[in-house]
Amino acid sequence: MALTIMTSAAVVAAAQLTAAAPGQADVRAAIDYGTSGNGNPQTSDCTVDVDPGGSINDAISRVGSGAIVCVRAGDYRDQTVNLDKGGVVVRSNGISRIKGAVVRGKGATLDGFTVVGGDYNSPKSGIVFAGDGIKIVNNLVNGGKLIYGISCERGSCNNGLVAQNTVTGIESIGMFIEDGTGTVVERNNIYDLHKDRTGQGYDVDGIRFWGRHTFRYNYIHDINEFSSKDNPHTDCFQTYNNGTPSAGTLIENNYCLRVSRQCLIAQNNSASSYQIRDITFRDNVCETYDSQGINLGSMSGVVIENNLILSGFRYQIINLEEQAAHLANTNTTVRNNILVRAESRATTYRRSGGSTSEHFSNNLELLDTSIKTRDSEFNNSSGPYPERRSADFSSYRSYASARNIVDKGRTGNASATDIDGGPRVLGASIDIGPFEIR
Repeated sequence: MALTIMTSAAVVAAAQLTAAAPGQADVRAAIDYGTSGNGNPQTSDCTVDVDPGGSINDAISRVGSGAIVCVRAGDYRDQTVNLDKGGVVVRSNGISRIKGAVVRGKGATLDGFTVVGGDYNSPKSGIVFAGDGIKIVNNLVNGGKLIYGISCERGSCNNGLVAQNTVTGIESIGMFIEDGTGTVVERNNIYDLHKDRTGQGYDVDGIRFWGRHTFRYNYIHDINEFSSKDNPHTDCFQTYNNGTPSAGTLIENNYCLRVSRQCLIAQNNSASSYQIRDITFRDNVCETYDSQGINLGSMSGVVIENNLILSGFRYQIINLEEQAAHLANTNTTVRNNILVRAESRATTYRRSGGSTSEHFSNNLELLDTSIKTRDSEFNNSSGPYPERRSADFSSYRSYASARNIVDKGRTGNASATDIDGGPRVLGASIDIGPFEIR
């Protein structure tokens, strides 16, 4: 039986951590999101050193697989790093500013740079990678004229790692991850993206994705469409059919906070078959301000479970709609979620067109009118926004823990940890929402 509880004007959570019960330790792990841009100080294993004024690419050309090229702190903004050798690590030992980077060497690593870009479309992306087993780690991408922060090429995103990078201040998409298999995108900080030119027809999104990849423990926040020219569409996670089949994406344990549009939008918007399908969206916290928090358009096999979603500021929390080819949404699972409407006129679900084989259960549905001004307050604000708000990692846990959620979830979630890195199941059963409270 589905658990559905409606309440009015719930109390807004305090912004402090809820104390552990007597005799119970706080089991959350410390998760660092992104980087401050200070590089990686390790120098004991360097094969070649590059000093300011030197050529990074010349150093790469002189080494073989297994080498570590260490770049000393300095201004290299006239250089685009071309890491085309397999098994080579290029590491910044301090604040090293480069124009951009292209990484194509199998198993290569780019570590610790600050990417400032150049003029518009030169380069278009701060860091581009293509190949197997590539690692993009600990980089700060903040070039204001970049369209993409970090991107991989179609069909070439395989078994990579994109971890602990910060992307901020760029024009359009924080991370553009094309189709492929097995790439993990984790512990990144993506925030304060904004378009500073008029007449540009692109969106401003945290992550745009295809393929069979994993997106986990990312902190995506403070993306305000009204801080951009032409009010672009702003989302945390977006995918759509682009001609390449895409199935099996896992999106888990992410914070998506204060974004003007949607937390997840997934659409077969112009396809006559389910080219995009089988997305699992679990253990996330979403606070977004568009007509809905989740928008599924002609999708198949989507699982939405154990999320905390604050939405419904106008219309609905989850929208299921047919797209142009009139494919029904089908085989949709929605379970163990805390779904919070900000306004009484909003609904939890909206269906536009066909929706078949729905599996909805154990969702805690709330009405909390005390949060209804948050959208206007954020959309009327202006940046720059901070790289981190400490209350983000305490207030939502407190909000969830004040509800009757402990051991109330339905089995099926295969997560090992909750959103803050603690064990996913404590006690008799999984808790509703993204937090294990006990």
